[in-house]
Amino acid sequence: MGSVDPPAFVRIEARADHRWLITVSMYTDITDAAFLQAFTRAVETMWRGRAGEDEVRVRVDVDVIPPERLYCGDAKGAGERAADCAPPRAGEEIDLAAHVMRFPEGRGVLTTGAGSTHVAARRAIALGSHDVTPRTLAHEFGHLLGFPDGYLRGYRDLGADGFQVMELVSDPSDIMASPGNGSVLDRHFEELVGARELQTSMRAGLDALYQRNDPADAVVRFRQVLERNAAHYGATLQLAKALDRAKRPDEAVVQWKKVLEMAEAVHDAETARTARARLAGGP
Repeated sequence: MGSVDPPAFVRIEARADHRWLITVSMYTDITDAAFLQAFTRAVETMWRGRAGEDEVRVRVDVDVIPPERLYCGDAKGAGERAADCAPPRAGEEIDLAAHVMRFPEGRGVLTTGAGSTHVAARRAIALGSHDVTPRTLAHEFGHLLGFPDGYLRGYRDLGADGFQVMELVSDPSDIMASPGNGSVLDRHFEELVGARELQTSMRAGLDALYQRNDPADAVVRFRQVLERNAAHYGATLQLAKALDRAKRPDEAVVQWKKVLEMAEAVHDAETARTARARLAGGP
């Protein structure tokens, strides 16, 4: 099993005649229809290929929430418009984590306001102020599908001469390792198709934990996922919660430490705060 870890808003479906459809549902506060069309076209064109004999394609489903409704309306169905609210002005500095949290749960996010284009909190492509190429968009979209970076980057302080950037690229042909020149490879689709089995186990674990109130069964399900993919972020987080509910605190602490490390690595500030609170003795 590879290292792909699709979040819940990525739906992987087997169709007839050796075809697979991967649907990624997203919210955006970008109202430029031409840009959204170009984004969708870039992603759907590059994320199309084969897994063995099967054809696999990605479909992007974007739901627009205008900035006025995101900040002043009822984007989450939680209340009425505030009298003194206003969305950020163009170019205004924003708290990106807080901004992303304004979007309803259940979908990925495409938004602006970042210093440089990157994926935040494992669910949001945050665009920077500079032009971005279709290949770079496809690379960032790969993170939404659950793929990690395929390169290692380090920095050395040169004092008055600035910084030296050092980068190790594992596979120049892989778009996740080389955003500027790489491509989406067949093995990406093979891993996504294989990940559907993990999604089934994840759904069973979530059902056991939150619907049937059976944390012991949930622990078994999430451990099954981690046996197939030890770096599965969602299973690591949910296993920590299941162990807490199963009143196995010592085992839970081990998992929460892993959750914190993973959350910090992907800049998931909300989950990192939850993990720190739990490790500090919180509920």
